[in-house]
Amino acid sequence: MGTLGPGADQVAVMRLRPGVEASSCRRWILGIPIDRSQSDDPVAPLVAELLASDPEATLLSEADVRWDHLSLGVYERQCVVVHGVLGRAMRTITIPSGHAHH
Repeated sequence: MGTLGPGADQVAVMRLRPGVEASSCRRWILGIPIDRSQSDDPVAPLVAELLASDPEATLLSEADVRWDHLSLGVYERQCVVVHGVLGRAMRTITIPSGHAHH
């Protein structure tokens, strides 16, 4: 999926914690939710949870989102797993040099 979070448009990323993961599941019986009320977008809260786990983290790079759906007639479960590398956006500076300098 790429990079998620504010500052994701930056070019350079400092890797802080590789292999972080968060998951969330929703369940229904006869179409009625049996879990606490959750937002329509389960990915954004998971990314926010991961970013909150490290005070220096500003983005999730190498992000991978996996969905798992199970339906057994009257019972239904949908789980989402977000996996990636916690990172911090870094600014890069380019110093121009003339052709005479090596």
